[in-house]
Parts: sequence; C-alpha cells; structure tokens
Amino acid sequence: MGFLRETDGLSAYYDKGSLFTTSEGNVRVWFGIKKNGKLALKLCSDINCKNKQLTDIGIAFYDEKGNVIGQRFAPTSENPKWLPVLPDHEELLKIVCAEAKLQQEAQLTSKNQFV
Repeated sequence: MGFLRETDGLSAYYDKGSLFTTSEGNVRVWFGIKKNGKLALKLCSDINCKNKQLTDIGIAFYDEKGNVIGQRFAPTSENPKWLPVLPDHEELLKIVCAEAKLQQEAQLTSKNQFV
C-alpha cells in the first residue's frame, strides 16, 4: 500500500499490488479512502501518464463494518471518458506513474536475465 495523503480524518492510498500497465499503455490502479481508519471507498482508475489524464473504471462503497454497500463498474464496451488530472492531484500522478515505470523496468530486467 502506498500512502498518498491524510486530512481531517480521511486518508488516501493506492494499492501497489493492483498497479499494472494495460495493453494500451495506461496504468491501472486501485485507490482507497479511509475515514477514521476504516475503509470507506475504493476506486479503480486508468491513468494515461503521458497525457496526464485519467478515467474511472469502477467504484465500491463500504459501510463501517467493511461490507460493500454499493458499487459500479463501467462496461468494457464503453468508450472511457478521459479527464485531465487536476493540479492538486499532480503528486498522485507522479507517484503512481513512477511506480509503474519501476515495475516495467524490473520486468524487463527479469526477462533479459533469461535471454
């Protein structure tokens, strides 16, 4: 889990284990929001690091006991609506894109060891 920020009882993080690069070259990752230490929301997004855009793939809401109380996932046939990354989320973009780049480099290094 990578920590992003904490304010007024809310903390945001990204799930490093969920992070991967799609066949289109975008970075897919799950984000979580905790309220007073308890999971309140998880959001799956695709991030286009080059163009500084993102699109949401799915969202899940949780009650205080950690049970899913609502969710929505975009149909795969839908053309995603790409939105610009807002200035206050630029740090998030840098962190997640850098992590994805490190993963890709590690995978290439690993593949080259067996060639």
